[in-house]
Amino acid sequence: MSGHRYQIHFLSPNATISALGGNTSANRKALDAAKSEARSHAARVSHSFKDSKPPARRVRTPRPLRGGSEARGGASVSTSPDSSHTQGSESSPESSSSGKIELELENTDRRASTSALSILKFRLNVSTGRNQHPLSSHRAEKDEDENEDIEDAKRRTRAASVPVKLPKDIRKSSLDPFARAALELSVPDQHLLHLYLTTVPDQIYGSTTGVVASTARHSTVGVVATNEIVVLWLLLVIESQIVSFQPTKKDRQLSILARRSLVYRLMNARLSEQGSSLMDDYVLAVAIAGGCEHRMGNTKSAQYHVRAARKLLELRGGTRSVRGITYPLGLMVVNVFVENGVDGLWKTHSGLQKKLKGVSQWVRDVQLWNFNLRAHASKALRQVNNDPMKPDPDSGVDEEDSNSSGRARAFASETALFDYVELPAGELDDAQCRFYLGALFAINTALWAFRDSDRTTNAYLQGLTTAVEMSAPSNLALRAGGAKLPSLVLILMIAHNAADADADAERRTGPADTVFHVDEVFEFVEMAMMASSKTRTDVLSAMSSWLTADMATPGDLAFVNNAKLDIWAGEVEERWLSDRTSNPAATHADGR
Repeated sequence: MSGHRYQIHFLSPNATISALGGNTSANRKALDAAKSEARSHAARVSHSFKDSKPPARRVRTPRPLRGGSEARGGASVSTSPDSSHTQGSESSPESSSSGKIELELENTDRRASTSALSILKFRLNVSTGRNQHPLSSHRAEKDEDENEDIEDAKRRTRAASVPVKLPKDIRKSSLDPFARAALELSVPDQHLLHLYLTTVPDQIYGSTTGVVASTARHSTVGVVATNEIVVLWLLLVIESQIVSFQPTKKDRQLSILARRSLVYRLMNARLSEQGSSLMDDYVLAVAIAGGCEHRMGNTKSAQYHVRAARKLLELRGGTRSVRGITYPLGLMVVNVFVENGVDGLWKTHSGLQKKLKGVSQWVRDVQLWNFNLRAHASKALRQVNNDPMKPDPDSGVDEEDSNSSGRARAFASETALFDYVELPAGELDDAQCRFYLGALFAINTALWAFRDSDRTTNAYLQGLTTAVEMSAPSNLALRAGGAKLPSLVLILMIAHNAADADADAERRTGPADTVFHVDEVFEFVEMAMMASSKTRTDVLSAMSSWLTADMATPGDLAFVNNAKLDIWAGEVEERWLSDRTSNPAATHADGR
């Protein structure tokens, strides 16, 4: 090899060997050996790419010798899978293709013997896209196309291996032509919205008939037609919890992320508009966002939205401003607050103490009224047993008995309504506590408000029974917090409907659609949740017994006596002070 230099270029899948000058037998043997090795390497590489197209053959010419002279008689040999030889030109090392490794064997002295020590050099030439040979550029593009084809095939394989069962042909929309969305929707999104409108409201709120059902349906359709933020949240919940038209799990996750990003951009843009950020539709959208995040398992994000909704209400005049939100949308906000919990309701200690006194008085009044109902019913029963032919007309028993007879039938043992309000055995978790606190408070407060009208009481109990019986078979994925349907929203709507239908509504003080102030519901629930577990259990047991205890046995009632009420108030105050101490930022924000 004296006086000669060789370059070995490892190219996949071909290997090219260029001999620069010389025709001696030793050089020829070395050339043959190198060709044999390159041919073996090419065969191995070609075997691994048997399913792909054969690569373009590379043709190289001798490089110039040192001193600028050209190689005389230099042979260029290219080895391909079919062992063919082609003449061509070779690019310089600076413009060679990406990934080429050159091994240069160079003798330090041209006239040295063949036993002289050679220097081994490795050079990795990475293309930067400049001065590339046309064949090299074409080969790189071809390799990229082949890689893309492979990735596409893999993607199709993955999609085919996990078949997606679609409910309908997504080429045609199944959305009711009379339903309109607040923004333009694709055909798959129209299917998702159709699924929401036909199934999800019953799963979240429960089922019923009559005016209440019509009100719930019309209000839902109205929100979908006008509130694009709510529509996007509904689609997000459906795709993440129920069904998705994306072919793979990764595509589904990307779709959910894209929806979430879009809805947050819309919410931020709307928040910057001072004139519309306090309107009913935006307060509802923020509250619905909290409810959706809660159902998707994002508790922390849900709390952020609930606090934002509470702050918007405070800017409107306080949390009591929820009473002024368009009916029944304000009830949806109340339901979200009860389900998720809302902190910061009382800014001052005096305000908290005032509210505690009001709650304690309500408990005393309602449980005393329930005791009197059962005492009168027990007295009437004893009179009938003693002399069934001569009831006492002056005792007033008939009036009280008429008031309690409807309740006795509605909450009789083994009825749907009895099962609905009866507490389950064992310890309740927080979600169940919130559900039962809200539902039992709403039912007992409505019955207390209707205590002077048998007609309204019976209408309310009939509507409540119908809703419970229709909602009992529903045990689906999307339900309001807790364990049972109908939800708090539907219970409150039934109470308002009974009040509106009352023929004696004009004789009652206040508007006909006001049974009680709805903000009292989540305030009561938060006060109970701030107390100890034992106190919550005592309160829940008492409110449940007011409904389920036998009307003829006052002794079956559970009471929250004054001592327990004092303990409850002390625990709430202690918790409130502890929260204020551990969160000085909130104290400073409230001006304390």
